[in-house]
Amino acid sequence: FNVSLRHRCIDIPATPVLMYVNKWMQKEGENQKIGAGYNFGDFNASVTHKFSDYNTLSLNFYTGQDLFRLNVEDWEYDWPDNPDYDPTYKNTMNIGGTIKWGNLLASLVWKNSFSKRLFGRNMIYFTRYNSSIGIGFSDEYIRHNEVVDFEGTDATNAVHIGDLAAQSDWSWILSDAHHLRFGANIKAKQYHHLNEIHTEMKDFIDTTITAKNHYDAGEMSLYAEDEMSIGQRTRVNVGLRYMGFISKGKLWNMLDPRVSVKYQLGDNTSLRASYSV
Repeated sequence: FNVSLRHRCIDIPATPVLMYVNKWMQKEGENQKIGAGYNFGDFNASVTHKFSDYNTLSLNFYTGQDLFRLNVEDWEYDWPDNPDYDPTYKNTMNIGGTIKWGNLLASLVWKNSFSKRLFGRNMIYFTRYNSSIGIGFSDEYIRHNEVVDFEGTDATNAVHIGDLAAQSDWSWILSDAHHLRFGANIKAKQYHHLNEIHTEMKDFIDTTITAKNHYDAGEMSLYAEDEMSIGQRTRVNVGLRYMGFISKGKLWNMLDPRVSVKYQLGDNTSLRASYSV
């Protein structure tokens, strides 16, 4: 078995640098503060059981997540030469964003050799990809330590993609002149997309606008090919693949025949020709 865990936090070395930059800007008269950071972490585990030299079962798992954030805060006070000067007045504007993305993978793999000429690899696996982008803006007015006006908007765009699949691949050496490969694959796919905008204003009702999309689809394929040796110099590969895609109750089919020929002219020279649809 094998287990590994990683975590990388750029926030730690970036924090003192940003503190120095922010202090320098404020010393120069800039009423502004910048915040930023990046974090990464993942976990990987694998367990393999060996029933025999020709029969193994493996369980694999991986998950990883990245996060990047950036924030800028800007504020201003009332001008002293303003006829209506208010020393308690403060206007703070904040704009920032985050980007998150990550993957998850789990698989169960069985490898078996039924004989010296027949080998199989069967797998069930699940994958998931997530990503989101968030942007926010706020504008706040304070007098006498009370919020007299506020307006804020947050926007989010999120995507989730998931696959659940089973795959079987076989290799069968029929003779010295024929090597047969065949297999099948079936996959269920899900796609989620979310757009959301949230607006908040003082003394007004909060507003949220949401748009969602969800798609389910399926894929399947079958293939077989024969790698043939004709004499000492010629090798021919003939194969056929069927692929099907289903979505919203509709099925699309496709056949993909292919042929390739290789002729060995010498030890270091050969000619190749191939055809496929």
